[in-house]
Amino acid sequence: SIYHAPNPGQPIVSSVNTITAGVSRYLGNIFKPYATNALSYVRETTDFLRKLQSTQNFPDNNILATMDVEALCTNIQHKDGLQTITNTIQNKEESHIITTLCDFVLTHNYFTFDNKTYLQINRTAMETPMAPQYSNIFMADLEQRFVTTAPRNHFSI
Repeated sequence: SIYHAPNPGQPIVSSVNTITAGVSRYLGNIFKPYATNALSYVRETTDFLRKLQSTQNFPDNNILATMDVEALCTNIQHKDGLQTITNTIQNKEESHIITTLCDFVLTHNYFTFDNKTYLQINRTAMETPMAPQYSNIFMADLEQRFVTTAPRNHFSI
């Protein structure tokens, strides 16, 4: 991964003590099993190395590739993220409730800067507690759709 210096024009706003913080923490806990059950989920470097070492019959002509999405949280459109959550959670009643709560968190992200109150109207707030798991679920869904529709053969570890 290449280090990019943070953009000084984009301060990260804390979500601690906001009206959505509790619901967002709850959703982060709900989303965690969905996010970590993805076939490509890697907890950290040691986990990746362990998976790589346990892989047998890795074809010689394969190329190992990774991807990194810059500013993932802030690039997920609400409708796309909510649709992914709806598709991921199989129980329709549970899916409806969780998607409704998720929509609330996404659309009620108020913050104060320079004594003025703002509402973030697009994309996911980086500091909301549900953001990491929500983003992982979104990427797992995107990856799964890519792998199942791509014209090449793939080998997963």
